[in-house]
Amino acid sequence: MKIRISKKNPNKDYETETLEYIRHNPGGVTITDIATGTEHSRNTIAKYVSILENKNKIFRKKIGAYHLYFVGKEGYFPKEITTSYYKAILAGLKKHFPDKEEIFKQIGREALQYIDFSFGPTIKRQMKVIKGSPIIKLYFEVFKNFYTSYDLLQPTIEISDPEIDETGMSAIYRFSDSEFLENSEEFIYHFYMAAGIMEVIFTREIGHPVECFVEEIHLADNKKDSYVKISVNIK
Repeated sequence: MKIRISKKNPNKDYETETLEYIRHNPGGVTITDIATGTEHSRNTIAKYVSILENKNKIFRKKIGAYHLYFVGKEGYFPKEITTSYYKAILAGLKKHFPDKEEIFKQIGREALQYIDFSFGPTIKRQMKVIKGSPIIKLYFEVFKNFYTSYDLLQPTIEISDPEIDETGMSAIYRFSDSEFLENSEEFIYHFYMAAGIMEVIFTREIGHPVECFVEEIHLADNKKDSYVKISVNIK
């Protein structure tokens, strides 16, 4: 996607153009992605990315070998408000529809019919390279790099390297530092929906049926020490 803005005030426009490019790629982009998409030099983009970071309009996260940039709190409708509404819905569903984990996993499976996930150019390139590969391990290893493209409410969530079993057909990921793991079970349906989404993603990319299960949920006094483990199993 190329976004060009007329240059009446070069300083202001470079900054705006950089922010707009990041805003239109919520799955995260690198400085190289932005430079390519806006047709400006990498040095110019690096300068304005730094300015935007200092203004807290964007933030970065190291994912694999890359630093990806995301819009910060001021870029969209405040994330805290969006997340609080979503949490209220999750808590209400858990209270009034207890023990319905499989239903919410099915909701996750069906969600991809309605949600238009956005990948940055770097993530698209990674996925294109492994597309159709018979080596399942590659998909397991790359998945953690693009998970945040599917879970836009949690761009800072921590995801472990996959624990791949000896058959190479199953892996377990550990998710921590989550908005939805705060010493309460009220929001855990989020992870069952995530498991459903993961099933569809892996099935689509690998070309084999996949089942995902929430294997363990550990709730501590703070979200840093809380985690959930989700397994991916190739049939």
